[in-house]
Amino acid sequence: FPVTIEAIDLTASTYIPSFITMDMPTYDADVGNFGLWFAVYGSSAFRGGSIERSNDGAVFEAAGYYGSVSAVVGKCQQALSSGFSGIIDNNITIGVDLSTSAGTLASIGISNLWENGNLAAVGCATAGWEILQFQTATTTTSANVYNVTGFLRGLYGTENFRGIHSTNDYFILLTSTAGTARSEIGFIGAPAANLGSAYYLGIVTGK
Repeated sequence: FPVTIEAIDLTASTYIPSFITMDMPTYDADVGNFGLWFAVYGSSAFRGGSIERSNDGAVFEAAGYYGSVSAVVGKCQQALSSGFSGIIDNNITIGVDLSTSAGTLASIGISNLWENGNLAAVGCATAGWEILQFQTATTTTSANVYNVTGFLRGLYGTENFRGIHSTNDYFILLTSTAGTARSEIGFIGAPAANLGSAYYLGIVTGK
């Protein structure tokens, strides 16, 4: 699904809101068409936003609305190494800085892990996205920074992305600790007739 995103000076420190497009596999059984996942977020003054789409860069239509809850979006302080798949990997710990979204992370028990709890996407638009889960998140002495470990790696067909990570990769929480899909993470599809078309995407702040 080719997407053209116009170069816009849109940064979390200057504008509210910001958004991230994630070209990653479907993790929700209700999604069957083609499109992209979006995470919409901002600072403590976040008021929600509407993603708009255009095929000519002039006339835009609303493609999805996100309410007043900001997506939990952070940056990895270290590159996540390839680790192991198929097991809970406690040998790797990374720091995740949530200053951008002022969100929180929490540890979960093994039963919630098997129920899709703490599902996250790690990566970036250029290198790709790995979907994983984590069991343990502990606060550090730095505000909004968590140490995260106890990973299940390469989920939903993303095993090939385990070795592509870099410092400052995005860390985006996809589900709650109980495994419920987060409402501020959404999928925006496109009509099948437009397959192969380029789109222009933008976001309008909420009220």
